[in-house]
Amino acid sequence: MYPRGGNEVARHFYHINEQRGEDCPGTEESETHRRCKALAAAALNDEWGERAVRLGVEMGVDVSYTPTNNDRRQADALVEFESRDEFYGSGVVLEVQYRNRSKNIRETTYDYISADYSVAWLEPDHFESERLDLEFVETLFEEYPRRHDWQGPNPLEVGHAVSIRHRTPDTLGALPETLEMYRSYPNPRANMSERRWDIAKNPYR
Repeated sequence: MYPRGGNEVARHFYHINEQRGEDCPGTEESETHRRCKALAAAALNDEWGERAVRLGVEMGVDVSYTPTNNDRRQADALVEFESRDEFYGSGVVLEVQYRNRSKNIRETTYDYISADYSVAWLEPDHFESERLDLEFVETLFEEYPRRHDWQGPNPLEVGHAVSIRHRTPDTLGALPETLEMYRSYPNPRANMSERRWDIAKNPYR
């Protein structure tokens, strides 16, 4: 993918093979969703383009090692950093929810966090006419511990942004069955001791 330039229009990311769209399963998606993904990728590029080793829309992430039923996630917009960030991890994923409300936000977030990517859940109302304000997204990350309902039926929803630092079984789902499986995650925080694992698996003993 390559960025399209323009003086008055936000940069858009397009596929090399635009006619067939082989790398994009959302070929039939709405123009609103495509536009938001393009603006999200442009915002990531403006903020972290110089640090990126991978950046664009519809970027795949291997999650075959997690307990969910997916081996791969397709991020609406993603930036992967050249070197790991202390707050965001290996990179940032921006997911845009528009009409497709069937996506399991909790499981998808679990997978991205396990792969060491922070993730923000956005909707079209979060975008300005020709841009996404990344300062707004950064505020969502900062406010997440205070904004979400720890005891509610849906601890994760659109408008939440979860940093790799916020990973907990209560908000992201059950831990895998074994410590060995958990240690297979790319997330450095998965390299925990057996004692910490026992506490994590049995927090209310």
